[in-house]
Amino acid sequence: MRQIAESLGVTKPALYYHFRHKEELFLSILEEYLEVMEQLLLSLLSSPLDCHGRIRSFIEALLSQPDEQRGLIHLVSQEAIHLSAGARQRLLESYEERFLSKLRLILEQGVQQGELRPLEPKLISWVLLGILYPYVSPGATAQPSAQQISELLASIYFHGVAAQR
Repeated sequence: MRQIAESLGVTKPALYYHFRHKEELFLSILEEYLEVMEQLLLSLLSSPLDCHGRIRSFIEALLSQPDEQRGLIHLVSQEAIHLSAGARQRLLESYEERFLSKLRLILEQGVQQGELRPLEPKLISWVLLGILYPYVSPGATAQPSAQQISELLASIYFHGVAAQR
């Protein structure tokens, strides 16, 4: 907490005034990020794009985020086990409600519209996130560009789950 307070230019007591402990601060940061991701997914769900376009846009938006923001996804997977049981449960519920359910809805619509094979949306969402995981690791850079990587990853992903026409 001392290091965080110093980097923010506030005193440690000032930081404790807003957050009782590190866990509360950590959860607050993650909730803010989940809000950003939820808004992104909601905007994609309301867009006229098809499933492929929505997922490509999602990947590009994710990879275009600054390193520290993208790294939060990686941080959650690494640090969630260190949270208290109650905090971990709240985080997982928020992650499910604000992020995973919206991503699955995009994929469910793709299945319903015949763009994707009739696969379980929960499974294909985890496959997509698994493909993206190395790109959200700390220090990962989007080379040569987020747009080029998103197009390639989306192409690889969709050729595996696309409906046979």
